[in-house]
Amino acid sequence: MLKIAEFHDPNRKLVGRTVWHYDHVESTNETAKELLEEDLEEGLVLWADRQSAGRGRQGRAWASPPGGLYFSVILRPKETHAWILGLLVGMRS
Repeated sequence: MLKIAEFHDPNRKLVGRTVWHYDHVESTNETAKELLEEDLEEGLVLWADRQSAGRGRQGRAWASPPGGLYFSVILRPKETHAWILGLLVGMRS
């Protein structure tokens, strides 16, 4: 896993103020989970050109060939609002 770029846009309200760009990761979600222990800002976007072990819903294999857009966003919702994230993510398909 090699971070090839880092972008900052302080004018954004939350998501995308900071974007880390990787050439290749096993999974953007797994990378995000590993980083949750660190004190990173909410809204950090992890973007990869390729994933070698990406996963879709319910743990299904996710094809991630070069040329796609693969990313995860670190969010830290208040516990009382966290339930809605599952609903919103489910609506994407």
